[in-house]
Amino acid sequence: MTIGKILSVILCLLMVAIVFAVPAKATNGGGDYWTSKAPLPPTYPGPFRAPHGGAAVNDRIYVIGGYGTYGGWSNVNQEYTPATDTWTTKEPMPTPRSGQAICVVSGKVYVIGGHFGADWPTNVVEEYDPATNTWATKAAMPTPRLGLGVGVVNSKIYAIGGFLNYWTFTPTAVVEEYDPATDTWTTRAPMFTPRADAAIGVVNDKIYVIAGWVIEEEFGYGVGANEEYTPPSPPSPVATIDIDPDTINLKSKAKWITCYIELPEGYDVADVDVATVSLEGVIPAVTGPRYAFVTDPSVYITDKDGDGILERMVKFDAAALRTHLNGQLGTVTLTVAGNLFDGTPFEGTDTIKVTDK
Repeated sequence: MTIGKILSVILCLLMVAIVFAVPAKATNGGGDYWTSKAPLPPTYPGPFRAPHGGAAVNDRIYVIGGYGTYGGWSNVNQEYTPATDTWTTKEPMPTPRSGQAICVVSGKVYVIGGHFGADWPTNVVEEYDPATNTWATKAAMPTPRLGLGVGVVNSKIYAIGGFLNYWTFTPTAVVEEYDPATDTWTTRAPMFTPRADAAIGVVNDKIYVIAGWVIEEEFGYGVGANEEYTPPSPPSPVATIDIDPDTINLKSKAKWITCYIELPEGYDVADVDVATVSLEGVIPAVTGPRYAFVTDPSVYITDKDGDGILERMVKFDAAALRTHLNGQLGTVTLTVAGNLFDGTPFEGTDTIKVTDK
């Protein structure tokens, strides 16, 4: 064989190697495709583990816990960075386990339930903070279980279904709500169908629990049930309302009624959607763009009472209020209500004096 033919064979082999080394991008004409990325690194009791859990925070994915290939429960916590296609081992979870549920609230990862030996499901809840690479133990879930699912609505976690025992695999329909802000649990309405390993998704603040696994008399089978859960609406924040002036003269020719809206801790008055604010449910807040108190935050965000808590100033048409009062005199309680930009409603009242003198 000549040197030229040898080089041609080598070139062909290199081309074949390149074709097989580069992940194929199989499409159906829509431009979608799969690409192989860096595999999960082996860990003890590995090399690989399942059923583990995963969660994404700040463009990174955390794969936590599971059951090792060689037996034994894992507490390994591995971080994957898609931007660099690399894995990093992070602080391990305090409680090794598998079959747990994992979710994210406010940038923190919550690992809930699972099991860690024989027939012992756990109710342990642990919080991982990627920003500090630290773990914290939180209030235990009331019902120990494995194979449960979770959905997050309004920053609250709903732990749904699961198995109550590892060997008998007794399914449950229990639903329990965890509030990270208060570190407390509340029992909620159970599912219709007891099951575990269901698919769970959240759309428009409703939780959908689809299919799953049921064991009866040592026989297991899948179910196709699809059930929708509507969590309780969050309580509306009670706003502190200060109406100025606090005395309204029905014979006055004043143009504006000024209102200062102060929200409770955890809410920002800059998030008040002034287009939704009304007085007595019928008088809209002024939204004309020609007014600085509508367009200039340095004017409408203020601390009128000097207590260090900011208020949102809005104005209402004074003539509209005088008409609405319809000759009513004396002490009158007025209600101001509206929404934040995220749709959260708020409401508050203030008492004024109405006179015609």
